Amino acid sequence: MVKFNLKESIKADYGFDLPISGGVGLTEDDPIIIDTFDEIDAPNIEWRVIDCVSRSLESAWFLYDKKISKHNDRLIEKVTIAVNYYKNNEPVKVVRDYYFDISSVKFNEIPIYTYFPTVYIDPKSKVAIPFQFGWLNFRDYIDNEKDSAGDGMTFTYACPMIKGTLYIYNKGLDKIDMHENRNLIVDEFEESASQIDGEESKSELFNTVDFNNFLTRSYVVDGMDSFIIFTVINNYFFKFRVTLIDDPLAKEMILHVIEQVRHILNQYHHERLVN
Repeated sequence: MVKFNLKESIKADYGFDLPISGGVGLTEDDPIIIDTFDEIDAPNIEWRVIDCVSRSLESAWFLYDKKISKHNDRLIEKVTIAVNYYKNNEPVKVVRDYYFDISSVKFNEIPIYTYFPTVYIDPKSKVAIPFQFGWLNFRDYIDNEKDSAGDGMTFTYACPMIKGTLYIYNKGLDKIDMHENRNLIVDEFEESASQIDGEESKSELFNTVDFNNFLTRSYVVDGMDSFIIFTVINNYFFKFRVTLIDDPLAKEMILHVIEQVRHILNQYHHERLVN
């Protein structure tokens, strides 16, 4: 019997030629070997592996916990994830563990766990864009600055039943301060919201919340819930739009997504105040 090759499966299905070998990662004795020396790359590779496997299983997932330990003289990181999916039209919620052999990674000092994976660190806004916002996982990005200065970057995210898009831009403005020029922030938020109001599909305003550095508005668009989460960080507008189908599990997951978007981005409000 031919042994299942995870590396080749991911390459065939998703086009990612990941530096991995070894097993399928379901036990400490059959870990997925991460073939890199870089401590920044290692967690990104772990994320990519889990995301590709979860997509193949049509499962939504988010990172729950990570922990490094020694096993048979190898350095193993156990990555625990929460998983949601449907089986026979019934929602299933489970916790899964994946084991990665990170013995090749060169650490100055062995940490408790590796870094949390980051897609991109914007040199201007100084915000690290994560691979994951709750259940939503990174899919692609577009550099809009190449065609139009001030239009920034767009990052797309997805999981079963939910899609999200993060827009980071400044419209060419030198200074955007949410406290000194509140009207500018509100006007930009209203302009962003009007793009939903102006869609050809039927949209119905649900409510608007102004809370803790964020403006949030929810809609129902053609039977699907849609949210805009808006803030300003380091002179840049941050707009996150999420849309989900009318499904009880999706409606439950979206609460965690919105919470995580606010939590992750709000850390930069705190850093700005501290610094």
